[in-house]
Amino acid sequence: MDIRQQLDIAFRSNVKSHNEKVTKNRYVLTKIIDCILFCSTFELALRGHDERDDSLNTGVFRGLINFSAKLDSSLKDHLTSATVFKGIQNDLLDCMLTVCQKHIKNEISKASFVSVIADETTDVSSICQLVVVFRYVLSNGQPVERFWGFTNPPGHDSKSIAECIQASLEKVVAKPEKLISQSCDGRNVMSGQHAGVQAFIQCAYKNAQYVHCYAHQLNLIVGQATSQNQHVRVFFFPNLSDITNFFNKFPQRIAILDETVRKRIPHGSATRWNSKSRTINTVYEYREQLVECMGKIESTSKQTVAINQAGTIRAEKERKRMDTVAKEISASYETSRKRKRENIHINRTVAAREICDVISNQVKERFCFISHYSAVSLLEAPKFQEYEKKFPTQILDQTTDVYSMLQKDRLKTELGVIYRRSDFRNMTGAISLLQFIIEKNLQTTFSETHKLLLIIVTIPMITAEAERCFSTLKRVKTFLRSTMSEDRLSVLAMLSIEKRMINDIPKFNENIIDLFA
Repeated sequence: MDIRQQLDIAFRSNVKSHNEKVTKNRYVLTKIIDCILFCSTFELALRGHDERDDSLNTGVFRGLINFSAKLDSSLKDHLTSATVFKGIQNDLLDCMLTVCQKHIKNEISKASFVSVIADETTDVSSICQLVVVFRYVLSNGQPVERFWGFTNPPGHDSKSIAECIQASLEKVVAKPEKLISQSCDGRNVMSGQHAGVQAFIQCAYKNAQYVHCYAHQLNLIVGQATSQNQHVRVFFFPNLSDITNFFNKFPQRIAILDETVRKRIPHGSATRWNSKSRTINTVYEYREQLVECMGKIESTSKQTVAINQAGTIRAEKERKRMDTVAKEISASYETSRKRKRENIHINRTVAAREICDVISNQVKERFCFISHYSAVSLLEAPKFQEYEKKFPTQILDQTTDVYSMLQKDRLKTELGVIYRRSDFRNMTGAISLLQFIIEKNLQTTFSETHKLLLIIVTIPMITAEAERCFSTLKRVKTFLRSTMSEDRLSVLAMLSIEKRMINDIPKFNENIIDLFA
């Protein structure tokens, strides 16, 4: 046989052998990725106490791999004979995070506008965790809020937090004018007009208007107002929280509470004002029974801490009751009674005015930007018939002044057509109207209206998605996994929070394998 033909046959044989090996390796990697996705989706710890082969607690990931090997001969051969692809879950996790973030970046690049939601909390290791979530509209008109990652700011001041948010924005938002809003829970370090995080963000992104989270508005305003007055502050924070914390997670004390008061004291929440109001009403209504309950705990408990705390709370309540009795005795003296009533009236009037002033100032500061309300009112279907008779010129002027990217004359013409057509009056909400325009391929015909709808839908009203991310954080980073790094935490949270997005990514496993290779 000719030497060239022999070399050609050997070359083809080598190529075939190489391709078979590559196919087998990619198949094994796919199974390993599926096992990682399974653990991450259900927020299970990948690592065990000891991952050696002879260990009894190798962890969920190794246990799932071994179980899969019993059902798959190719994976079993790999585990028994191969020397590669062992202990690579960290590398694969890094590739998974990169693929997910790349998919989010591609979606944002196709979106016209984007909003950022940021919030911070403390994890189980007492480390500050800042979450960044992006909100934008997909090509089908559906708004989505995507988790981007957790970061640990170098400081707790507004500048450090703003720098972390800007670092994430620089990776995603190519054009500064594309970021049209920012939202957070409304604390002073985040919402300050001059030195807050939102002020630093708006310096770099001029269109990023600050939108207060409407789920936090009442709680933060009332909390800020009550903290300004000494008497109200002393009652609200130390005394009220002492009572709720005294019974929290103590079954013996709760049993005496059920027997004496026959009413549980609601535990106040840091973010919901209505839970605090229920606590205040309960303590006020059952104050006499609570004094009796504290006395019973003080006399029957064998714990020194419980006796001291119950005695302090009971003495505080008894002191207030004795003050009331003393006032009733002194009421027989007419001059003293009038003077005290006048002083009490003056003190309460001053406190009430002070709190009302704080509430008024807080409302003006936190809700200084409300122009998106005007933009929404332009597209309220129940008002279309009214707008057809009298066009809302003033609202249109306010909207175009804030959003300079809109062409005023063209928008007015398009809105006039929409107001006159009956098929637009059946729409309920901005999302349905936006999807109607997309389904009918009217994006070019109503270009400015389409742009305005994208702006309205992109603006977030609440930061609920950030709170959901914190719930995932507590489930992923537990006491037994307290040494987890930031990168590993972000990818495990990403795989859990965005599992629906991951299922929609075409060839997700193949993209990870290509990046890993």
